[in-house]
Amino acid sequence: ARGLLGGPDETPTVVTTNHASGSMETETVVLAGTHSGRTSAAPLRSDICILHVQMKPGSIWTHEIPATHETAVLYMRQGSVVIGDISSSSNNNSDNDKEEEKPSRVPSHFTAYLKPFGTRLTVRGEKDGADFLLLTGKPLREPVSAQGSMVMNTPDEINVCYADYQRGMMGLPWDHNLSDEDWRRHVEQYPSMYRFEDN
Repeated sequence: ARGLLGGPDETPTVVTTNHASGSMETETVVLAGTHSGRTSAAPLRSDICILHVQMKPGSIWTHEIPATHETAVLYMRQGSVVIGDISSSSNNNSDNDKEEEKPSRVPSHFTAYLKPFGTRLTVRGEKDGADFLLLTGKPLREPVSAQGSMVMNTPDEINVCYADYQRGMMGLPWDHNLSDEDWRRHVEQYPSMYRFEDN
């Protein structure tokens, strides 16, 4: 597993291996939510899951999506995958079900918006392997207002966020080439005034 900011207790990594060779097949970093019984320590205000997955060519990866997660998005960073359980056939002969279960290819730099259809997501890495982000969540069913990088419920809340950002209340931007230790020092020197509070 790679060294991650916060360590393996905050951002656990789930590795699957090839039983015959012992080599890594898939690696899943749990950034938020739960995968294969491992849960991120990231404090959440809503029911979401964010996973960073890397796959070797031809490997199979599965994830159990909670039934309440009506939204699921897969962004393919590198490589390509086929989504869908290609090994099983439906007992229901309806044309709609056959269309839903048909495997779909997701190439590099594409975003796949997944339809709710069962709770098990099955992904197969193609010949170039795969590196993707999976984001799933329960809908908030709240109004949405977005402008630039800010997303809130109302335009007035957006204006407050931009004013807070300009006053440095969200911390100050940092050089993305900083080491973990330099980043920690920067955050301590320029903290965000926003704090997570469990309601």
